[in-house]
Amino acid sequence: MANEVIVKIDKIMKIAVIDNGVSQGDLSVPAVAVSFRLPGRGSEDAPVSATGQPSHGAVCAHIIGRINPGAEIVDLAALDGDGRAYAENLAASLEWCRENSIKLVNMSLGTINYHDWRLCMGTLKKFLDGGGVAVAAYHNGNIPSFPAAVPGVFGVRQDRGGALSDGEYGFQRCAGLDEGNCLVAHCHELISLSGEKIGTAYANSFAAPVVTGWVSKHLESGGGAGFGQVLDFLKRNASPKQAEAPGIQKLLGRESRHALDMPVIVFEAGLHGLFLGMYARFSGAGYCVEAFSDVGGGAAIPLGLYLGRGGAIGGRLLSTLEHIYKPDACMFCVYDGRMGRLEMGRTADVAVRRRGGVYEVTTEEGIAACADEGEVFSAIMGAFETE
Repeated sequence: MANEVIVKIDKIMKIAVIDNGVSQGDLSVPAVAVSFRLPGRGSEDAPVSATGQPSHGAVCAHIIGRINPGAEIVDLAALDGDGRAYAENLAASLEWCRENSIKLVNMSLGTINYHDWRLCMGTLKKFLDGGGVAVAAYHNGNIPSFPAAVPGVFGVRQDRGGALSDGEYGFQRCAGLDEGNCLVAHCHELISLSGEKIGTAYANSFAAPVVTGWVSKHLESGGGAGFGQVLDFLKRNASPKQAEAPGIQKLLGRESRHALDMPVIVFEAGLHGLFLGMYARFSGAGYCVEAFSDVGGGAAIPLGLYLGRGGAIGGRLLSTLEHIYKPDACMFCVYDGRMGRLEMGRTADVAVRRRGGVYEVTTEEGIAACADEGEVFSAIMGAFETE
């Protein structure tokens, strides 16, 4: 990647803060070695400085500095004016860090959108394989998010119960996640330049830099940057207190009425090719449709990200998917067990099966027998046009 900013590597620990820029306001922050905005989507909308109030990135830098005052910050502003981190901006920031030999990155941001995961995974893997260490905050809904839930990344949540003191961290295991993805840290207090204590929200964003600060001390003292070496250091220095944080759940806790009104089309697992063909037809017709599959392959998102093998399509799943993707409709290709538990008219509007050499398109109005993909598409469209 072409750019004109090259970081001079010296013995001072340099930590990349990928955020919305370090505009300190009334907070003390570590020395900033480099501060710039990578060109990318939304960058023209993002302010490079704030007026009065410290930026989100400055709060993160302040927390790191309280753990390791001798560190230097590499300020990579990658968010737009609304605080969004586009996937391509995050990938460009990680690639810049790899090219400039930055070994430690704090990302108090992330995405719960699988399409963004896929855009960034290759760049993240190169950064980690090149000896980089990544610390990331979970989504505040405490659902799996990229990059916090990725193996090889140190994923952090906030200690909501107050068992830990400011600057302390511990581990709280979550089913389905590696140990390094299960850190919990506490930060609920900032200190202004005048020495005044300022409370912060109990946000995962402000837990991640606590762990980043500790990791920087390990690296600064000559500790190895291998994932196992950093994990061993963190385990040795973790608080013995029992941290209290919500577990990481695949689904949001709430069920929205709007999500239940979203059209849902379900195919049995043996019809994966037809399912992908329908997805292409709907997309080609201008509809924003998201496809989720137990079978995998093609443009479909793995349904296992959101449901265990025994889980059924229901209100919480649909609410989660509507919150994340905001589609016009959702399509599923599922195992027989899920197919048999559909609630037609509530959690599914259309079900498509193969019976006796024909496709059966089932709706609340009845069953239409279809000979080919075109007829199936027409039957589905007709079901929604009559509503």
